[in-house]
Amino acid sequence: MKRALLYIALDFPPLNSSGTYRNAKFVKYLPRFGWRPVVVTLDWRRVHQEHPLDAALLEDIPEQTPILRLPPFNPAVTLHRLVRRHRSRIQDGVATLTEIARDRRPRPPAYRLARSLFHAALAPLGDVFFYWNFRALPACLRWARRHRVEAIFVSVSPWTTALLGLMLKWKLGRPLIVDFRDYWTMWAVKGEPTLRDRLDAHVERWILRHADRLICVHPAMARDFQTLEPSCAGKCRAITNGYDPDDFPSLGASLTSSADSSAPLRLVHTGLVWGDAARPLLEALMRLTPDERRRGLRVEFVGGLPSSQIAFVKRHRLDDCVRIEPRVPHRRAIERMCRADLLLLLIVDNEGGRKWYPGKLFEYMYARRPILAIAPQGIATQLIREAGVGWAVEPRDIDGLARILRSLATDGSLVHHQYYHPREEVIARFHRLRLTRTLASVLDELCPLNGSRSTEDQGI
Repeated sequence: MKRALLYIALDFPPLNSSGTYRNAKFVKYLPRFGWRPVVVTLDWRRVHQEHPLDAALLEDIPEQTPILRLPPFNPAVTLHRLVRRHRSRIQDGVATLTEIARDRRPRPPAYRLARSLFHAALAPLGDVFFYWNFRALPACLRWARRHRVEAIFVSVSPWTTALLGLMLKWKLGRPLIVDFRDYWTMWAVKGEPTLRDRLDAHVERWILRHADRLICVHPAMARDFQTLEPSCAGKCRAITNGYDPDDFPSLGASLTSSADSSAPLRLVHTGLVWGDAARPLLEALMRLTPDERRRGLRVEFVGGLPSSQIAFVKRHRLDDCVRIEPRVPHRRAIERMCRADLLLLLIVDNEGGRKWYPGKLFEYMYARRPILAIAPQGIATQLIREAGVGWAVEPRDIDGLARILRSLATDGSLVHHQYYHPREEVIARFHRLRLTRTLASVLDELCPLNGSRSTEDQGI
């Protein structure tokens, strides 16, 4: 008999996001360590906004896994849709909520106030899923009692789902583990804190105090949490993201280099590009001659670019070597990694970028392809050096980056000879199975078998 874990995660298959991969792998591997996840998530097919879906991600989820998919709920969104539906009945000259929310032209104070009130109603705390947590509470209680759960696990972001976890902890008398995939108020790229930021920070400290364990994606986050709320010292555990060999079915056939040595070197970036992280690479490409770019390099962004950087590519005629493609399913993204000659890791040049492990980094390492990181010195570049899987260039060193690109365009074999000396013992640390074993040990620590309380004692 496996022990039941109430697993609350809005980022869950078939949603195609980096947070989904982490949750899917925990749910896949936890049964091997005696824990059966009982999942609560959002019914993404009923969300009105478009989100990338990938049905193949469901293959990771064991068939017997109980999954409760709840519909979205936000009264401000409902009101918004009602206003749009009946806007023809509104008197001329009265702006709808849509117009108020989207119009960026200067408006009188009354309009600005209305727009602020709409956004405040949309997400009074944390994120737009604030109301959903209270709507989901009764269903979660019934679901947890039905499956006799012994612990509660919440994956954030969205951050306010941690509030749902706290309510369930107090109602059920079960320990709560909060898995912080992202920073909340301590994200370093934020500007001066507003009143709303201070309120969010107060709630975040409250969560840090009352959760039984806090899972962080890297040790730096754990140290930051202890600075924000000293009482959480001793409750933090670091579990990074990772890779799953099962996602690399054709890896062996993909490890050989391109058979055509005269073909351009393929530089591939998969997934989203945040902010202006691609700008240094594009500026360095400008410093190469058109012939050097066309004959020596092909840069592929599999997952798109921000609109400003797409415009930069067109304006400077870099489309002779730059290809921009839409987001693809996860397995196809991994195939593209394995077929690349060089993998690109692009991280924004700020304090937040120094404390960030992009989830793709761990799959890059297992894809056995050299990595060129254009990133500030931080935890990601340190891991690349430790694993011996590539090298890093500071985003501000455009001249140095241009020299590297020019030498790669001339002789792509330099990548393997100079920069790629993988250390298998380091890469092996990030196998999803090993990472899930660490999570299972946290659960076993909180819920020892010889001291577990009966479900009758807890009213379940």
